[in-house]
Amino acid sequence: MCDSVKELCEEADIVSLHTRASKKTNNLMGTKELQALASHSGFIVNISRATILDYQTVSKLIEEKKLGGAALDVWPEEPIISDWLFKLAKNPLVIATPHIAGKQRYALERAVATCAYNVAWVLGDSPHNAYVVPWKELE
Repeated sequence: MCDSVKELCEEADIVSLHTRASKKTNNLMGTKELQALASHSGFIVNISRATILDYQTVSKLIEEKKLGGAALDVWPEEPIISDWLFKLAKNPLVIATPHIAGKQRYALERAVATCAYNVAWVLGDSPHNAYVVPWKELE
């Protein structure tokens, strides 16, 4: 357990953000936290909300090759119009995806299959026999 986000960043190689936006989480990963992560070439993942992460500092640290990289699927601008943010998204040390990736057909099919598997498991039946009707058959 860590007493602060900064302490976590000093210890972790990868920090993944999974929280909702609020006054309390605004800029949760700011300059000092990101610099602590960059001190050992850490990696940041943000799949929650853009307001939680200081994207300007992420951009600066990645450009300076101090941060190991980032995986981002939320952006302070959508669509991206700022040159600096576009440059960040195109950086080879950044995995940039749209936040709606979970709405892709394959992701939805896997989610339904996983749900069916879990229901079968809870009911005590053979979960390896749980099936789902493919989307193409429902159209």
